[in-house]
Amino acid sequence: MVARDIRLASITGGHCHIAHVSTAGSVELIKRAKEDGINITSEVTPHHLTLTDELIMGTSRQNEPLDKQSYNTNAKVNPPLRNPSDVDALLTALNDGVIDLIATDHAPHHISEKNCTFEEAAFGISNLETAVGSLFSLVNSKSTTIDKIIECLSDAPAKFLGEKRIGNLSRGSNADVTIIAPKEKWIVDSSQFFSKGVNSPIAGRELTGRIAATIYNGQIVSQQEKIGPGRESA
Repeated sequence: MVARDIRLASITGGHCHIAHVSTAGSVELIKRAKEDGINITSEVTPHHLTLTDELIMGTSRQNEPLDKQSYNTNAKVNPPLRNPSDVDALLTALNDGVIDLIATDHAPHHISEKNCTFEEAAFGISNLETAVGSLFSLVNSKSTTIDKIIECLSDAPAKFLGEKRIGNLSRGSNADVTIIAPKEKWIVDSSQFFSKGVNSPIAGRELTGRIAATIYNGQIVSQQEKIGPGRESA
C-alpha cells in the first residue's frame, strides 16, 4: 500500500502522507521517494518506536513457553507491533528526518472491547497520557535527543498542518504550552487516566519523564502537582 500510494503521488504530483509507519520496508520506500523529489511526509507512533511484538507474546525468547501475559489485547494495534529490527529502522528514520513527525494514535476503548479474545478485541492503545514518558525512554537511552522529540511532537505537526499559531512559543502564537519534568519517575496507572479509555499495555511500568502541566489558550487545564522552584522542567 505504501508503494502504491507513493506511485500515485509520483504520477499525479499530489501530496502523499503515510500514517503510522511501522516497518523497515516502508521506511526504505519513503526514503527513496524523498530522494526522488516526491511530495511525501510520514509519521510514527510512540508505541511503534518503543514497543515490539514481544509484548503481545509475553516472551522475549522464540522457544520460551507462553504465559498468562500472552496475547495481551491492550497491545493489539493496527498496524501491529513489529520486531526489534523494524523499531531500530524507525528510530534511525526519525533521527535522519525520513519520518517527519510523531502522532500519538490515541485510541481509547471501553473495557468490554478489550476484555475478550485477542481475535475479537478492538485495535488501539490509550496512550495520550503515556506518550511523553514512553518517548523520553528513547532520550534516556540516548537513542534520540530531547530536541528531536519536542520538534516531532509540536513544531513538525504544526508545519505539516500549515498552522503558524501552534507548535511554537513565538509572540502572537496560541498560548498552548506543555511543561515536562524530564527526569521524574512515575508508574503508569491507567485507573488514574483522564481519558475514559484505560487500555494501556504498559500499565504498571515505570517511566522517566512526565507532563507536569498542560496550558491551553493561556489557561492551565491539567496539572500533576504544584509547579515550583527546584523541579527541573522542559
